[in-house]
Amino acid sequence: TLKMQVSAGAGGTISYGGGRVLGTSLSGLGIRLTDSAGQAVPPGSWTAVTGVTTPADAPTGAVKLKAGLGSETVSTLKGGDFTSSASVVMAYQ
Repeated sequence: TLKMQVSAGAGGTISYGGGRVLGTSLSGLGIRLTDSAGQAVPPGSWTAVTGVTTPADAPTGAVKLKAGLGSETVSTLKGGDFTSSASVVMAYQ
C-alpha cells in the first residue's frame, strides 16, 4: 500500500478542529491538509494514498492535496503575511 507522511517544518503544528494541523508563523493560524477524497491528512501520521495504482512496472495516478486555513481564534487573528513549511515522504508499506 502506498502511504504518505507530512512532517511539519517551520511553524510546527497547532490544534484545530479536534486534531493537529500545520502551524504557521502567524500565531493561531493553521493549515489543514486533505486528500483527494476529502479526508484529513494530519501531520506526523502515515496516511493511505488514494487515486494511485502501484504496479511495480508502471505506477499511475496523481497525489492531490488540498490546503485550507483554519483557526480557533479567528476573532483575535491579526492580518499580515505568514509562512509555514512541511515535507512529504511517500513509501510502500
